[in-house]
Amino acid sequence: MVHTLQGQLAGPVLRHRVSVNDYLRHNSSKFIKKATLSETDDWIYNNEKIFEVIDCNEEQKLIFSTFMLAWEARVLVEEHELMTLKGEDINWVTFHYKIKKF
Repeated sequence: MVHTLQGQLAGPVLRHRVSVNDYLRHNSSKFIKKATLSETDDWIYNNEKIFEVIDCNEEQKLIFSTFMLAWEARVLVEEHELMTLKGEDINWVTFHYKIKKF
């Protein structure tokens, strides 16, 4: 019986469109340059949990994360734009690494 039900549920999975409002609903905090390494790890961890809950893709992770950067951390966005112009791939993992170095 269970096997039959699982077979009936199989098929294309439709994903809803995730918006920044879905992300903001989870009260992510702003990231500031003065954050300690521990605070940075906490910020990243909290964002990853939100991303799991709202089921967003890699591009949305970057968009939502950079939206929460405080003014002084916006240099990461400018660096992202330069990397994109150079044809370098940037994703959540790259962003995660760069923000820890920041």
